[in-house]
Amino acid sequence: MKDRNNLYLIFDLDVISCADLDKLFDMAEGFLNSGVDILQVRFSEKWSARFVCALAERLAGSFDKAIVVNNRADIAKIANAGLHIGQDDLDPVKLDGFGLPLIGLSCHSGEEILRAQDLPVDYFSIGPIFPTRTKPEYKVVGMELLKKWYNEVDKPFVAIGGMDSERIKIIKDFNPWAIAVCRDILESKGPNEKIREYTAILNGA
Repeated sequence: MKDRNNLYLIFDLDVISCADLDKLFDMAEGFLNSGVDILQVRFSEKWSARFVCALAERLAGSFDKAIVVNNRADIAKIANAGLHIGQDDLDPVKLDGFGLPLIGLSCHSGEEILRAQDLPVDYFSIGPIFPTRTKPEYKVVGMELLKKWYNEVDKPFVAIGGMDSERIKIIKDFNPWAIAVCRDILESKGPNEKIREYTAILNGA
């Protein structure tokens, strides 16, 4: 991974809507080979823990890139994957020493960003920066939160929410560790080409 401007794909199983483990693995493999630096397996309760664990374990064991599981510390531990949690999920302090390779925390306010600096997490996210259909219930924090805090924190941060190839041209100037994308890639008719477009922008082309 680079020090900044990594491409972080939210591999949302609900958006993809495919229950074939081999097809999901092949899809993720194509995305990672096309330029995705970090891949988060996100899923709702309709997906069985066993299925998600099998996918995450296979991905984490096959690629020398960061594979992250959303919310489920038990699945992340078994799969030897990273973990991303929200403000209402497990307390990061309880996860300290759990042996996970990477822990991330969602932040939606200045107070949460400040608190994250003292928590045992490796990175935090700021967002949603723009309106997002993936999490429509979340209040948009806008560019102001990013502008206020991006240069005031030490830990790596991920900009997330409503990203597309035009918006990341603006966001990348704030030197994020990563920019997270979901639907703009997953719902694209040519997702691998879209990924290459993103990585070209993030790499300064």
